[in-house]
Amino acid sequence: MLSLLNPCFSLCMTQVLAQRAKLARDEEMKKELELCNRIAAEHAQSRHREHFDSWLDVLGQIVDLATKVGEYHLLTGKYVTGSLLEVNKIPSIARGLHIFLQIFL
Repeated sequence: MLSLLNPCFSLCMTQVLAQRAKLARDEEMKKELELCNRIAAEHAQSRHREHFDSWLDVLGQIVDLATKVGEYHLLTGKYVTGSLLEVNKIPSIARGLHIFLQIFL
């Protein structure tokens, strides 16, 4: 009944309701943006972890190779020749060394 007597009141209420709806939409968009940013950060962290794990594996193979070469030298008094590092003789070590040489040389 009040709105019939005062048309300005009806217009003000419409504006207030529209402003509340706009604020609600803005808040929802802000929450969606935060969610997207969090998902993107998790994805980047996952990719970094996979990259780090693969490098850790290669580094482990290099350390293993160095340890085995040192043990061989201590036991035999000889140095390791290139023929001992062929893929068919020590496959996992040679593969790690091959990867290392491709990356760093």
